[in-house]
Amino acid sequence: MASIADREVNGVTWWDENEDGVRQPSEKRLAGLTVRLVDARGDTIRRSDGSLAATSTDDTGSYRITGIPAGMNYHVKITPKSTGDWYLYDTTLKQTEGATTSTDSNADSVKIMGRLTAASISLKTFPTTDEMASNRYVDPDEDLGLMFSVMAMRNMPSTGRHDLLIVGVVLGLTIVMLAMAVITGRNLKRHRQI
Repeated sequence: MASIADREVNGVTWWDENEDGVRQPSEKRLAGLTVRLVDARGDTIRRSDGSLAATSTDDTGSYRITGIPAGMNYHVKITPKSTGDWYLYDTTLKQTEGATTSTDSNADSVKIMGRLTAASISLKTFPTTDEMASNRYVDPDEDLGLMFSVMAMRNMPSTGRHDLLIVGVVLGLTIVMLAMAVITGRNLKRHRQI
């Protein structure tokens, strides 16, 4: 039994370039993402010292939250720097075959209107002091891998031309929306004249 308990969760965020659900040494790490420990309602947990259990990923895509109180139904919630940053992304394959606990992704997608807004990782119950074998409990390797989500890209062979396809899709949608705005504006102008 431990008298002073410290509980921690940590992990790595990365760009799953080949979309296989396994973090490769060459794949880019994601720095600057917001990481919060939340309860079942989505409220940020307070650490043992009263501060919010929140941090950002560092240059290596890593995060670490310490001082976690005992509890259950905790989730790590990871969000982009700004809300629109992930609209073409999705979480990669979760706990895929061939991955280890330190190279797999544990995250589920959180979407609004079909667009990825966050990733959520369900955690094991954080034990009480009496349940801990030592004064330190660590839930390691709670990782997030991201990939493109456009269905056409998932069916394409990996050519490294994802960015070009996205630019084409976005540009095409922008042109259609502008054309619709012009037509709508002309129809409103005619309607006002009648």
